[in-house]
Amino acid sequence: MRGIDFVTEVEGIKGLQFTGNGSNLIVETMSQHSGWPMRLYYLNASNGKSVSIADPLTGLRGAVGYSDNRCLWTLEKEGHLLIESLTVDPDGMIDMRVKHSIKLPEPERFDSVVAVSLKQRFFVERSKDEELRIVDLKSGQTKQVLEMNVRVEAVALSEDGKLLSACGMPIAAWTEPWQMANSNSSFVFVWDTESGKLIYERNLGYRVFTTKFSKDNSLVLCSGWEDGHEGDMEVPIGHVDVVEPKKNGWSSHYLTDSYILCADFVNQDEIVIGLGNGRVQILDYRQGKQITEVQVNPWHVSSIAVHGDLLATGAETGEVSLWRLSHSKAE
Repeated sequence: MRGIDFVTEVEGIKGLQFTGNGSNLIVETMSQHSGWPMRLYYLNASNGKSVSIADPLTGLRGAVGYSDNRCLWTLEKEGHLLIESLTVDPDGMIDMRVKHSIKLPEPERFDSVVAVSLKQRFFVERSKDEELRIVDLKSGQTKQVLEMNVRVEAVALSEDGKLLSACGMPIAAWTEPWQMANSNSSFVFVWDTESGKLIYERNLGYRVFTTKFSKDNSLVLCSGWEDGHEGDMEVPIGHVDVVEPKKNGWSSHYLTDSYILCADFVNQDEIVIGLGNGRVQILDYRQGKQITEVQVNPWHVSSIAVHGDLLATGAETGEVSLWRLSHSKAE
């Protein structure tokens, strides 16, 4: 399926999520100029028709989560936070009847919601002082404070809500102009959400923009890039790591000569990455080997989602494409 466009107001694709049964998509768009979120759409994958769910997305509103754990959050007046579930009923319609209204104890410190677990009944709040807090979905009370001294740019929850991955560069790299080169690389932290215990920490050596858990929650994917040099020229170097937190320090690493803008697991042995040159690659990450590569857009592939044998790709030009994976190759 090709040519589903969201370009009436120069919208690019910021995020894609399949609904629980995989027949439809929730699409988050962004401004092609600034990269700021713009709207949230429900897209029927069979006919390409879309319906706006949230318009606009602003600094006081956002979408987080995945599949049947997808939620829309809105900061309302007097410090009330509204979290609405974006589940999909059997007829393919968005159901937003599951709502949680939370009175924030310190609304002046609130910045955004970066994750929600409906199963474990908590949300993850980013505060203005760069902390992440795990907050009870009913009472609004803080359960855990996750201190990392980084500005978090990528967050993921495991499907059972028991693990959280957070990636970001040290705060000093943003505030102090003259830093060592390796200070501009991201750390990855993996936390136990119930106990607040840090399970895994590592400096990855590049700036991370995507993190994901595998289906069985045993693996953490991190992807991003750095600016390398060939003589006097800057050249992109894309990186992806698949980390097994229980084997502290072990990971499979892959690099390429293009920016890696997004990534996801295909299965326990293969991942898919979206590149700045408009191509998608499927990799056997354990062997560091490329299985296949497809040109899906003339420009950046900005979002990827996988559901079974279906692959959805979104581009900064506003196009969403749907592919079928056959023997781990996109058709």
